[in-house]
Amino acid sequence: MTFREPQRQKEESLAAREPLCLKEESLKIRELLHCGEEILTRAGIEGARADSWALWEAVSGMSRKDYLMRMNDAAGPELQEHFEHLLSRRAERIPLQHILGEAWFCGLRFHVTPDVLIPRPETELLVEEAGAALRTLVREAGGAQAAGHDACDMSDAYSEPDASDASDACGEPDACDEPDASDVSDACDEPDVSDTPDACDEPDASDAPVASAQHKDRLVTYHPKLLDLCTGSGCIAITLALQFPEASVTASDLSEKALQVAAENARSLGVQVAVENARSLGAQVHFVHSDLFEALSERYDVIVSNPPYIARAQIDTLEPEVREHDPHMALDGGEDGLVFYRRIAREAPQHLNEGGSLFLEIGWDQGETVSALLQQNGFEEVRVIRDLAGLDRVVTGRMAWHISEHHPCSSEHLPNSSEHQP
Repeated sequence: MTFREPQRQKEESLAAREPLCLKEESLKIRELLHCGEEILTRAGIEGARADSWALWEAVSGMSRKDYLMRMNDAAGPELQEHFEHLLSRRAERIPLQHILGEAWFCGLRFHVTPDVLIPRPETELLVEEAGAALRTLVREAGGAQAAGHDACDMSDAYSEPDASDASDACGEPDACDEPDASDVSDACDEPDVSDTPDACDEPDASDAPVASAQHKDRLVTYHPKLLDLCTGSGCIAITLALQFPEASVTASDLSEKALQVAAENARSLGVQVAVENARSLGAQVHFVHSDLFEALSERYDVIVSNPPYIARAQIDTLEPEVREHDPHMALDGGEDGLVFYRRIAREAPQHLNEGGSLFLEIGWDQGETVSALLQQNGFEEVRVIRDLAGLDRVVTGRMAWHISEHHPCSSEHLPNSSEHQP
């Protein structure tokens, strides 16, 4: 979240909507875009040039290549009028994503409304880290099954993911950001999902250990269980479900309207909206209306959450796009911003399998405090992960291992002969 002084000169923003350039009846396309940039700059919007292009692209359907060939053509009265209308909305500090009805996250396009928090690039780090943990679970569980029961080594079975596994899990950090119109290449075109780095793709089956002949009959597909708390648009749960179609993914939220948006996003991206306790082939997510863990009874291998974490008094200092248009229930973390972290740290141990991991997005100044909360509630290997700006962004910890039915080498994870697949 970006903090700004709460006092805004609204009169300046209003005056910025109609500079002299828009009084012209017919402008060339390049003049219209320049005019749009001027309006948005005067309205105090960072990235005004990119936003002006994004609005023109939405209005005209014009690619960057087309623009370079036609930028000296007249825009035309209808397109100019439509562009000016969208421009005036953006100058009022309505988020670009709300105007366009979509946001890009990890190379995927998500529908967004005022009922959900707009997905942000910094949250992709949360997906990278959770994805690395899931990748380790799938790889190590496959190796344990291939080697047989006696070959399971508890010290190695769920070792901490190597940093190299997570480095590219969602591609380069700016790969999912809004395009920068200053680049004369196709940088402003919609990202092509096919361009997403391989690390963001489904795990390569070739990475899994190969079973010896005498143990091949013991192998079944391992379904790691993931829970996404405060799912909002569903961007975290859906992205991970697509990367790990073998996983059993549950996503919960207190807002029924947010769950409707998330389910719509799942279907539009080819992810099945699962029925409770049902499992079918392919990526799927089970959406649950719940106040954190309240309506949940299962245990999970990985729990991930981007909960509300803004201290209540700081909400008024946020950018207008955030404080006036994101749902307050997705921002308000209580008096000190830590209300949800306390609950999650206290309740998560009852919903994590032994050795399971918890991943939490945090504010830049909350790393030490949230780490202490996890340690106080029995988490081990607690660490803070910084984003590319060098700010604390994710806190993670793991539940201790004990020999139990939840151990990956137990009968729960290594099926008996009656469960063998042909």
